[in-house]
Amino acid sequence: MAASPPPGPPFRAPRRAARRRAAGAVPRSQARRQAFLGAAFDLFLERGYGGVTMGDIVGRAGGSLTTLYELFGSKERLFEAILVDFASDLTGPLEDEALDEKSIEQALTRLGERFLKKILQPRSLAWYRMATAEAAKFPELRASFLRGGKGTLRGRLADYFTVQSRAGRLRVADPELAAIQFLELIKAPLHTRAVFGDLDAVPRGAVARQARAAVRTFLYGYCS
Repeated sequence: MAASPPPGPPFRAPRRAARRRAAGAVPRSQARRQAFLGAAFDLFLERGYGGVTMGDIVGRAGGSLTTLYELFGSKERLFEAILVDFASDLTGPLEDEALDEKSIEQALTRLGERFLKKILQPRSLAWYRMATAEAAKFPELRASFLRGGKGTLRGRLADYFTVQSRAGRLRVADPELAAIQFLELIKAPLHTRAVFGDLDAVPRGAVARQARAAVRTFLYGYCS
């Protein structure tokens, strides 16, 4: 039996959904959707992608199998929805399209810090290890994890770089490639060390330093 994932915060809805909840205006379908996503997240960590059925998710979250399929269509799409919600919680610094060059650096640094802090959390590391271990056995999981489509963090970054390039603030010929490069710069080396268990605690200030260095390197190659 797979070991239980390390303790950590529960799956959280994106900030926009959280604001709607605070205002008392969350539709029932949205609440059900978040319950399914939270249950799927926990079950994938506990049992691995291949060890979870759509019926298991309904058993954990409540509701009906019919509603689950109506909302997501398949287990693969449910996995992708978790990745999209992850992105929604991170991309606030990129929502202002009227950024000058200085604020591009500020926005990317804020995003980089938030992204790195998030992926260094114990549950995020457990999720990454699970997806990596299962990807070889399940091509659909691998495709979902690697796909940079609309709504994912990589997709949103690519859209942002496209907008900034059209405005003359960046020189990005391939926004999708630039998004991949940016995220990989942000991750290394802290995330690699954490994934392999070589980082018991993140040194104070290390996340901010790594994010700033990554953004400076990225903008050195892409600034107009």
